[in-house]
Order: sequence, then C-alpha cells, then structure tokens
Amino acid sequence: LLIHHHRLAPYHVVRDAHAHARLAEDGTEVGTLETAGTDGANPWRVQTAATPFARHVVFPDARFDGLSPRAMHRGITAALDRLRPDAVAITAYGFPDARACLAWCRRNGRAALLMAETTAHDAPRRPLQERLKAALVANFDAALAGGTAHADYLIALGFPADRIHLGYDVVDNDFYAAVADAKPEAGDLPGVEGDAPYFLASARLVARKNVDGLVRAYAAYRNSSASPWRLVVVGDGPERAGLEALVAALGVGGVTFAGARQIEDVARYLAHAAAFVHPAHTEAWGLVVNEALAAGLPVVVARTAGCAPDLVREGENGWLVDPSDDAALAAALARVAALAPDARAAMGAAGRRIIADWHPRRFGDGMAAALASATPERTRRPLSPVAAALIYGLARLPSARAFHANAS
Repeated sequence: LLIHHHRLAPYHVVRDAHAHARLAEDGTEVGTLETAGTDGANPWRVQTAATPFARHVVFPDARFDGLSPRAMHRGITAALDRLRPDAVAITAYGFPDARACLAWCRRNGRAALLMAETTAHDAPRRPLQERLKAALVANFDAALAGGTAHADYLIALGFPADRIHLGYDVVDNDFYAAVADAKPEAGDLPGVEGDAPYFLASARLVARKNVDGLVRAYAAYRNSSASPWRLVVVGDGPERAGLEALVAALGVGGVTFAGARQIEDVARYLAHAAAFVHPAHTEAWGLVVNEALAAGLPVVVARTAGCAPDLVREGENGWLVDPSDDAALAAALARVAALAPDARAAMGAAGRRIIADWHPRRFGDGMAAALASATPERTRRPLSPVAAALIYGLARLPSARAFHANAS
C-alpha cells in the first residue's frame, strides 16, 4: 500500500507510521508516495528524519503549487509504473496528482482508497459539478473519511456506506499532551506574558479562517471585561497586514500576531494558553482543534468546521458558535474567561477523553478496514468514461488548482 500525499506534513508522518505498524500485522507493507518536496501554502519544514516506512518523492526539488497538471500526471504515473503497488490511498480528488493515482489504479486493477475530508457545506455546491464529482468518486473502491460529516457527504454522492471508514483526520495526540503536561518555559514566544491567561488561535491568515471576525469579537469582549485575557494568533498569510490594520483601527490592545510556527512552538503555545478559538467560516476539518483538545484546552469552534460534530460537545469541552455572528463569538469568549480554573480544567479533561477516540491508531485501523473492503470485483473495474474524460481533460488545464477551487 502506498499512501499518497501532495507533500509530507508532520501529522502525516505519525499517521502513516501507525498505518505501517497496523498493516504489518496483516502482512501488508506501507510506504508513501509524495508528489513534491515543498508547497507554497504551508510553512512546514521538509521532513528529513528517518521513518519506519519507505518514502518515494516524485518531484523532491519542486514546489507543489509550481507544478503543472500535466507534469503531475506524468510524474505520478511514471512513479506508480515503477513501484507497482497493490493499492494506493489517495488524498482526495481535487488535484491532478490524486486523479492520476486513481486512473493508474483503475487501469492496472489495483485498489484505490479515497482519503476524504470534504463536507456538504464547506463550499458552494452546484448540481452539475456534484454530478460530475459523484461520477468520479464512484471509481474509488473504499474510503477513509475524516468524520461523520464527511462520510455523510460521500453517501450523498452515492458512495456505498459500508465501504466508508473513519479516522483520516488525526494528529499526534501524545505529543501535544506531553508538551502541555510538561509546560516548558515560554522563552521567546511572543504574546506569552508569564502566567497571564490568553486565548490562542492558530490558522493560516486567509479570509475563510475568519480571523477578522475573531479580532472584532475580541475587541467587544475586551471592552466589556475588567480583566481581559490576551489574544495570540499563530500563523501567517496574505491577510496579515489587513488584520494588523484592523487591530489598529479598532484601537484594541492585547493582540499578538506570532507568525508562522513549527509544531514544537505551536505545542508550547497550547501548553501556556487558557483556551483555544477556531472561528473559520469554512473548514474541511480543523486539525488545530485536535491539537488543542489533546493539550487539554476548552475550545470555542465554529459550528461550520468539519470536526465540530465529532469533537465539540456543547458545554462539556467547549462551545460552538456561528462564525458570522461576532457578538455570539464575543459572548463565548467571555463565557470561557469567566470559568473558574477548576471548571476550565474539567472541560480540558473532557476534551482529552473525547479526542482519545481520534488517536493516530484510528488512522491505522481505518486504513486496514478500508483496504479490506476494497474487494477484487471492485478493484478490477475499468475507469468509467465520464471519469476518464474528467481526469484527462483536467490534466490539460494550466493550473493545478483550477478544478479543485471550483468543484472540490
């Protein structure tokens, strides 16, 4: 089994290691197939440490977003022709490299497993695109979905429910819990002032993450509080200058933009934070919520986040809010800040119990179940004519994001 990634991120390493260990019990060897060495959207360092699984990088010196669809398709196809896996677990279907993996599996009678984290509500849905998407998805043999909302969407597209398994969206719970419990010195972390409590948000600074709504809500909260907590925002992106200008225009103090950080610093921020906030307008899942729960924090999460139905229980480990309602978000911040320390600790403990069901072991178990449900009569199917037209037609587009941006 090859597990396909656009590029390998830190959370992929722990997932794939658990899949490697779990599937070894069944006599299956696991490796990774990575399209590119880097990408322009995420600041993760290149993963150079040794892994228990074999790694195969198609374009090790290229940026993912710098590759053309045709180059991706040709490179992925050549790599699979050389490696000849029995099965490929494929990251979604919105990019050319993923569709090239699917086409290769159908052409060679190999199992194609879909790793899916799309919901019915995380983007505008158009009837024609949904029909084309359903025709494409039908060519996968089994699926490993992020959670219940993602499974429901696959079922709505006509995918068989008995071939959908959960556990795609997990992180290294043990790592974040260990750092939080050790609570290492904050050292050079901007925005951390001794033991003073603060809200933490961690997101790429793009419009859909709704950090501007968080800033407005925080300003309202701060103006109504006698002893307000600070707000620390970890992450960077094209909206940063506008967000800093918004803070200045509102005249609100107590806000720190800490910039992009590697996972070690994110874990330290979580260890010192008093609560975590994730107000995104749209979010396929929201792995940062997993991280916060593993660190033992109460959370305030947009109800539109894909993880919300599975990870957030109202009043038990956090609160759900309408991301378009700044007043509701401000009220949720005030509600968290008003909790006594022991009440916050109880919510954090509840969050850890909930996230324990979404440990990386679940990824390994889910992958094993998906592989087992990819029966020979399905894997030997040819690619459908509609899917073939989509895959090879979209490979001619000039941009790798053209289809994904509009129809994923």
